[in-house]
Amino acid sequence: MIETESMIPSGDVVSEILKFLQSIYGDTEGYTYIWLLKKKKTLWRSLTNLRDMAETAVRFGQSQDIYFPVCPQVKALSVNERGTLVSVHSMTCFYCDFDCQGGNHEQKNLPTFDEVWEWLESLPNPPSIIIFTGGGIHCYWLFDKPWIFESNDDRQKAQEMSRVWQQRFIRDFAKRGWKLDNTSDLTRVLRLPGTMNCKGDTPIPVQILSFEPERRYDIHQLVDMDSNSRDCRDNRDKVEHFIFDDCAFLRHCRDDAETLPEPEWYAAVSILSRLFKGVDLVHKISQPYPDYYRQETDRKILHAMNDAGPATCHRIKTEFPGYCEECRERIKSPVVLINPPKQSDDWGQIVPFNGEHELPEFPVEVFPGWLRDCVEAEAEALQVPMGLPGMIALSILATAVAGKAEIELRPGWHESLNLWVIAAMDPGNRKSKTFADLIHPLTLWESEKRKEFTPLVKQAESLKKLREGQISKLQTDAVKADNPDTAENLALRAAAIACEMEEMGTPSLPKLYLDDHTQEKLVIAMAEQGGRIAILSSEAGLFGLIEGRYVQSGGPNLDVYLKAFSGDPLRVDRIGRPSIQIDKPLLTIGVSVQPDALRGLLDVPHFRGRGLLGRFAYAIPKSFVGYRRLDTPSVPESVKVAYQAGMMRLLNLPLNDPPGLIQLSDDANQVFRDFEQTIETYLRPFGKLSGIIDWGAKLCGLTGRIAGILHLAENCFVSEPWALTMSGLTMQAATTLSMEYLILQALAAFEMMGANPRIEDAKYLLQAIEKKTYFTVSTLSKQDIWQWTRGRFKVASELDRALAILIERNYLRERIIEKGTVGRKYIEYELNPALGTESIAKIESTG
Repeated sequence: MIETESMIPSGDVVSEILKFLQSIYGDTEGYTYIWLLKKKKTLWRSLTNLRDMAETAVRFGQSQDIYFPVCPQVKALSVNERGTLVSVHSMTCFYCDFDCQGGNHEQKNLPTFDEVWEWLESLPNPPSIIIFTGGGIHCYWLFDKPWIFESNDDRQKAQEMSRVWQQRFIRDFAKRGWKLDNTSDLTRVLRLPGTMNCKGDTPIPVQILSFEPERRYDIHQLVDMDSNSRDCRDNRDKVEHFIFDDCAFLRHCRDDAETLPEPEWYAAVSILSRLFKGVDLVHKISQPYPDYYRQETDRKILHAMNDAGPATCHRIKTEFPGYCEECRERIKSPVVLINPPKQSDDWGQIVPFNGEHELPEFPVEVFPGWLRDCVEAEAEALQVPMGLPGMIALSILATAVAGKAEIELRPGWHESLNLWVIAAMDPGNRKSKTFADLIHPLTLWESEKRKEFTPLVKQAESLKKLREGQISKLQTDAVKADNPDTAENLALRAAAIACEMEEMGTPSLPKLYLDDHTQEKLVIAMAEQGGRIAILSSEAGLFGLIEGRYVQSGGPNLDVYLKAFSGDPLRVDRIGRPSIQIDKPLLTIGVSVQPDALRGLLDVPHFRGRGLLGRFAYAIPKSFVGYRRLDTPSVPESVKVAYQAGMMRLLNLPLNDPPGLIQLSDDANQVFRDFEQTIETYLRPFGKLSGIIDWGAKLCGLTGRIAGILHLAENCFVSEPWALTMSGLTMQAATTLSMEYLILQALAAFEMMGANPRIEDAKYLLQAIEKKTYFTVSTLSKQDIWQWTRGRFKVASELDRALAILIERNYLRERIIEKGTVGRKYIEYELNPALGTESIAKIESTG
């Protein structure tokens, strides 16, 4: 361990963390947070109460990895959000994260701790604070005064200054053969001293090595950008308006602003907002519009800068034709007319792979205590992500309460409480065990009811056989009768007995769910169970069955499923057998499928067009395989007992006709109205859900159903819980689940449904190149690439297709060279120089 004279001695850990935070943040305002890595939870705290922040760090940071943001945020957000560039409040220091040998790092070309320390001592401006993290060193260069951001232009400038600052270090490390990652983003989170690094087998304390908060710098003393920034600003003031001369589309958006359609205006905003003083420019060209509203415009600008990239020339030409025909520029987007890509030669801009979603963990706190404890205990005992037992629990709750109550979201809008739930995970993730544990109360309830109903069913079956015998004898006697009146009388008696049998019906043994099924079996089961049935399975080939795997002709009959979701009357006519009529079918689905089962579903005829895919709640929990702990405790017996008691109460709630009606309190109504309004804005062109409108348009109804289920679960020990009005907290729990979990999961699921296997291959190839080279080389031979990826690409043509995609997206370019006197040709691949300085390629392969 490196020793220094200024190292803070151990003692009061809270005071140590508090002193560190006060040095980092100073007197700035805003909000900070503790981020829990394992649970992906954000615990927000005001900068006015840093002691509470320090105490929270001590409470959570001794047994798990926690982090804090170097730059504070303007406001506190939700438990699943950490803020973005456009919400950063200020910057108080430069910082850098140096990975070293001996930590839990895959990279081999890392310096030792002593080498980094020696290098730091050689700097003309040494760090103010140095932290040992257990796997490396974090350094901070404190400013003499905080930089409070007044605009997004300030944030962009600060981001660039931070990047340039670290780029010097990255280049110096590369000359020494060391790897240093770019960690210059203003939303960076780092470790807190006084906590533990728990990534390895043995936790390692995070400690302060050097603490000299009085050593502070003028920001321009660290980065000599002041004169360059002024030159750049002066130049941009002159040329930013030239963009309208160079782009006919933007010129049209400026000149025709008074009548400009919103999609065209938003495309222009996505470009102009990224220019120097771009926010002011957007407001200037937007003011002629009759419904211009500054606050709404600011919101759209933030969305365009945060959630969307600049509109491309291809999109403008395709969606808004008539403006690009005379363009002579060979660019990807008009934005580069002012902000040219920082790439060498004639490389085009890299076209990154879209759709990488940082998927949140299931917010188990939305469940009532008895259910929350069970889901958390199952996740811990089986070492599975919270989303697997969480989503399964939702479907099991729906199985128990469907048909017993409905929720009234507004007068005339009633939703039943059956759900369709899918969790997609690869094999080996203990899906079967999770299902078996959570489904146990349903199995137990069925077993008890079968014992209770078996004598009644046997009696009914015996009586049915007796009646059938009587009918048969009367019909035989009628045929043999010589007198027509006698024959008619016997036939009427037989018909009367048949009508009596029809009115009596034939009771069936109670059944809550099916595992595997055919469509006919499903319909029969629903009819026998009064319209209520569930499909619950850890290995269900659900979509193959719906598509018609067992249908001999005519393709899938989606009506059975669609009507059984909404509760519309269902009639199934069968050749040679009586028709089946179900007045209110209610089907619940809770299945886990392999991710491959989702891929390509958007191409299945009618699945999306008729709304089938838009009815599911999706989850793609992150697999823990390879990182599971083996010494976890089993689920406590008290938790099992409480879970079983709660489920039994729900299962034994009475079935009434009509079902009970859950009504909203004023608070719940307001929460739901606000949620509806938010979702409506998400459905607008270029909104968050604009790409999956079929799912997004049903999200409010789905959320209402979940709210109704949570209401019954919270009040399960009341004899008629639907008689209680729903609280605002219950509705808030349901909307939180949708906003913070289901939306992002659905976006990822729909992307997977339309996933292109060749794109997945290209992403895998890019990841392999990064792993082998860290993007520190300029050229690669095809032979090297083939050796690295032979496990994925079985034949050369598969590799060629992946290479072609990377070339098309400007990650690589092909170079043919001749070797030897005979002019033999070889192929090499050049790497885009931008890969060495940007984190564009930091992607996760989903292949």
